[in-house]
Amino acid sequence: MRTLFITTTCPCPPDFGGSMRTYHMLKAVSAVSRVTLVSYTASARQVEDIDVVRSWCEEVHVVPPHVWGEGKFGRLPRVVVRAMTAMECLDPREPSYLRWYRSAEAEALVARLCRRQFDLVWAERMPALRLLPNKLRARVFLDKEDLDYRKMSYRIRRVGPTLLSPLEALDYFKMRRMELGITRLPYGIGVCSTVDWEILGRSRAELIPNGVDVPATAPPPPDCDVPVFVFTGLMSYAPNDDAVRYFVRRILPLIRRELPEALFIIAGRDPTGEVRRLHDGCHVIVTGSPSVGPHLARACAVVVPLRFGGGTKYKVLEGLAQCKPVVSTSIGSEGIEIEPDRHYLLADEPEAFARACIRVFRDAALRRRLASAGYERVSERYRWSIIERQVQSIVLNGAEHATASEE
Repeated sequence: MRTLFITTTCPCPPDFGGSMRTYHMLKAVSAVSRVTLVSYTASARQVEDIDVVRSWCEEVHVVPPHVWGEGKFGRLPRVVVRAMTAMECLDPREPSYLRWYRSAEAEALVARLCRRQFDLVWAERMPALRLLPNKLRARVFLDKEDLDYRKMSYRIRRVGPTLLSPLEALDYFKMRRMELGITRLPYGIGVCSTVDWEILGRSRAELIPNGVDVPATAPPPPDCDVPVFVFTGLMSYAPNDDAVRYFVRRILPLIRRELPEALFIIAGRDPTGEVRRLHDGCHVIVTGSPSVGPHLARACAVVVPLRFGGGTKYKVLEGLAQCKPVVSTSIGSEGIEIEPDRHYLLADEPEAFARACIRVFRDAALRRRLASAGYERVSERYRWSIIERQVQSIVLNGAEHATASEE
């Protein structure tokens, strides 16, 4: 069986949510199929790092950073690039998100490859799907991951009116129409969130959760001599940027009224300038590093104060896998099959979130109960090895169905 695997998120290094999912989807597909990989890269480092997966693939084709995204604009000033990007929202049909990934070089490459005989085309996310030619004999599976229009809706409501609001609203309606329309296409579809699965229809889409590397044995429950709260994630991602600034400004002061020694660690690479300015070296630490393990080890709780976003959140799964109590908003825990007060603590308002953090620090029995139940849940449902077997089943069962149809 031969598969053309197309992704606009480079699988290497697998150091944030999108790249981790792509890495494991590719690993699963390549275990049961001969894969030709087409991957966008966002930096010279990624061009080099993609060698990690070459042994999985028959061929690897790289879309370099200078032919898409900001690279298309060359050396133009950033303010000009942003203005041109905003103007792309005026396109009457295509969301600006998709236009960002437009590349004549990538389209030509995919068109040339599609002249070959492939049994399956696996497209990671919508921009990859848009690279395909109109006429294609191969079976197509779109790993949609999540519904972007829902993330856009949350953001518009949270951020409030701005000068760009009319353009963002137009983009939202285009994205919503397009994403809800994909169920009419003759493709397989996968999403990671139970909420998105319900929206697209259980009979029409596959639920392919995000996963996590789970230790073979449960780590010991945290000792909490000091109230250390940790947030992990890619800090250039807008929902994460908003979440940590919200925590520092609205939640941490309430915690410190009762726990003046409380420490908040923001662990993740590529923090924005606004996030870096939160660092005070005393009560707020911004690491700027992709390595989160040592910081998770210090945590008495993982906090997920997200106010918008989509899909399922790796930071929740990582915390549970490390036997850390998790305090999360509804958005943070959305789409994951876990129960409030059994696997984690749920709080949406600043006062409730602060109380939950204080409670989990002071109550050792609660920490142990949440840690045990959370570890057990991710171990039985969200291990990457389990999800990879599910993907392999989708690939192979689809191939059997296609063969039977031809006969």
